[in-house]
Amino acid sequence: MLPVDAYSNALMMYIISNRLLSSNTLFARTLSMTFRDSDLIASIGGDEFIVMLINQDAADIPAIMQRLQSTVRACYDKINLELHLSYSYGMAIS
Repeated sequence: MLPVDAYSNALMMYIISNRLLSSNTLFARTLSMTFRDSDLIASIGGDEFIVMLINQDAADIPAIMQRLQSTVRACYDKINLELHLSYSYGMAIS
């Protein structure tokens, strides 16, 4: 048995997920607006991205991530998307 509300919630989440992730549009563009042309941005899965910061000082990472957060907020506010987008990041330095 599949209750109607569960079905409609699942369908709504599917539609919203597709809107957010279809061809990696909005978040990928947000990444492109945040990082430099010399940085490498790639999609490694449906909702997973990797960004390699080339010749970047590790001390700059907090400011860069703050810039990403501000850019994400501005983009999503601009299109009036009433969703809370969260993301996590990790880093490796070599």
